[in-house]
Amino acid sequence: MSFIIQSIQTAGRLLNKRSGLLFFVLWVLLAFFLKLPRYIPLEPQGIHFIRQTDGMAFMMGYYQFGNAFFEPRVYDLLGENGRAASEFPLMYYIGAGLAKILGPSMGIMRGLSLLVSLLGLWSLFQILYKESQRFLLSFSGALVSMLGVVYFYYAINTIPDIHALGFCMMAWYFFYRFYVEFKKSHLYWATLFFALASLIKITFLIQPLACFVVLWFFFPKNDIIGGWNRKQWLKGTGLMALIAVLCSLAWVLYAKWYNQQSGAWYFLSRARPIWELNGEQIREQFTFVMEYWGESYFHVKIWKLWGAVFLFNLYGSYKLRTIWNSVHWILLGGLVAYALFFFRQFADHDYYFLLFYPWFGFSVLALILNMRALFPRVYKGIFPPLLLLFFCYIGLIQTESLLTKRFAHDDYFAAPCLPLKGFYQTLDSLQIPQDARFVILGDISINGSQYFIRRQGYSVHDTSEGQFRIMENLREKQGYEYALSIDSLSFGRYIDSWNMKLLHSRPGIALYKIEGKAEK
Repeated sequence: MSFIIQSIQTAGRLLNKRSGLLFFVLWVLLAFFLKLPRYIPLEPQGIHFIRQTDGMAFMMGYYQFGNAFFEPRVYDLLGENGRAASEFPLMYYIGAGLAKILGPSMGIMRGLSLLVSLLGLWSLFQILYKESQRFLLSFSGALVSMLGVVYFYYAINTIPDIHALGFCMMAWYFFYRFYVEFKKSHLYWATLFFALASLIKITFLIQPLACFVVLWFFFPKNDIIGGWNRKQWLKGTGLMALIAVLCSLAWVLYAKWYNQQSGAWYFLSRARPIWELNGEQIREQFTFVMEYWGESYFHVKIWKLWGAVFLFNLYGSYKLRTIWNSVHWILLGGLVAYALFFFRQFADHDYYFLLFYPWFGFSVLALILNMRALFPRVYKGIFPPLLLLFFCYIGLIQTESLLTKRFAHDDYFAAPCLPLKGFYQTLDSLQIPQDARFVILGDISINGSQYFIRRQGYSVHDTSEGQFRIMENLREKQGYEYALSIDSLSFGRYIDSWNMKLLHSRPGIALYKIEGKAEK
């Protein structure tokens, strides 16, 4: 038995010498196990189809229309010429630049998202490794912190929350190094990445603000760390947080102004706090989130692990005061406030949980610090990394299964649009200009059909009288030239009133040229 333990410890020392290389080797193996390379070339599909195609519309807006960075544009013509702003579009702009070299595809955005999420996971691994100097403990701790299908599904998707998460973890890595090594360039990098994370998703302001709050309340008054006293540390971290706040507010105000100028209201969102609900609604909402999404966040056994880690860190924080224990608890307070403020969104948007993943990473960091200080013999043994590896194993098995199901199942909004995949080639062959404007009859998404045909237009969701009157006004103002019918609902009124001429048809799709004027 002692020989086996010694062999494992020797292998552990060898792993520690090549930690960076081994991390990437294991990550590549993990990616193939989860079949990530298979999903990267896919067009938008699976749940949250609308959010995926919105992201691709922003990227294609830069690629196809050549607009400036601060003039984002989408396919949907609700705003003037498709002008609309949502989250800070850095990644979409980069994706458009790559599309000019590689050709446009969703694989570009999936690859960019995967790269940013990989760097974020690597950053967490580096924090844990620099603190523990144990490869298996650090790798398994970093992996188990984000081991849910929610993380990996969006790690190869267009939704900006995953970009914000990646930049956030890079920022924490540089802040950790600044605190430990006191090299000012690390603080500058931390400021940059916190600002990017908060620009892309304003809710990530919780993270840099937590740094400042922790030092404000828990930095000893007379201590000097790295050559800085309390006042200097508060000034440095306060400036870091202030830059993130100012950048985020500047973009929010600009996006609001930009959307008002163009008449695009679709991307204007608001918080939906818990206090808007009564007690029964709160219970129903919470039950729905945990029963419907709970296993998408983590395997049920990993949830039990986090419960045990929470209690141990609570005891450890009582016995041992460190800045990272404090960060762990302050972050939790901020996340509770976030969950209460956006409570109603969690039922329909599983990606709102991505903001929580850094806290689980800091839970592992606090676990390492507390166990090393309070139970050094247990900490030095092989039990902690083996236990985390066990949870990684069961989490990976479930994640692979759920990931396959997510990509195999299309949500309600995707179904009408999917027959149009590649239909832009048919339009090109019919010599229909790329600047032609379309009415999409039967599309219940916003940019879905337009993305697949790579033309701008407006989606008619239903056949109601009110919708017909809206479309009459829009047609006169915006000059729609073509119509696509992709639904079994009867749109005969549009066809008759606008004197549409059938140009092309196939099962489930009919393409028309609009030749007449709308009825008065």
